[in-house]
Amino acid sequence: MGWRIKALLLALSGLLAAAAAAQEVPPPRGVNSIVLGTAEEFRLPGPARVCLMTTSIDIEAGENAFLDYLGIHFGSVRIVRANGTSFLVREGSFSQPPGRPRFEQDWRGRTIARVRGDGRPAYYMYAASEHAPDDEQPRVSVDGDALGRDRDRAILDRILVHRDTPSGCRRRFLYGWETLLGDS
Repeated sequence: MGWRIKALLLALSGLLAAAAAAQEVPPPRGVNSIVLGTAEEFRLPGPARVCLMTTSIDIEAGENAFLDYLGIHFGSVRIVRANGTSFLVREGSFSQPPGRPRFEQDWRGRTIARVRGDGRPAYYMYAASEHAPDDEQPRVSVDGDALGRDRDRAILDRILVHRDTPSGCRRRFLYGWETLLGDS
């Protein structure tokens, strides 16, 4: 088989995988469960960087990022991996993690709380906000069936909470009153 046919088959299999992933992902929703569009309209294939207000998520080759929710208090993006597993990244204002979280500092000095829910781990990343620059609070939660194995750290390392607007974003999703009212 020639290299052109192989490249064509590889591209076709990638398109079919992306279409299958989009069909399995529910459409993004907003306040009052309003559907914002189709999953495919809000899909970003990797490699790329997708961002929320102050969080960036690096998407690897073979992965697809889908907008999940945009509301008043938070926004979320679902990352579907090539193997079909996924993880959900939510940014917003969270109360303290439920149960008895295990706190740790990662290699960047970030505070991360690990909790178990439904038999799977979930993570909360702490960061200061513009409203409380000297006080770290839970700002990002990460959960999903892609977690619970030795790759959790590699997934968390691709998620960054910034003090300001993240850079290098191929797609950015904003949430909050200003966005909903069209003031931003």
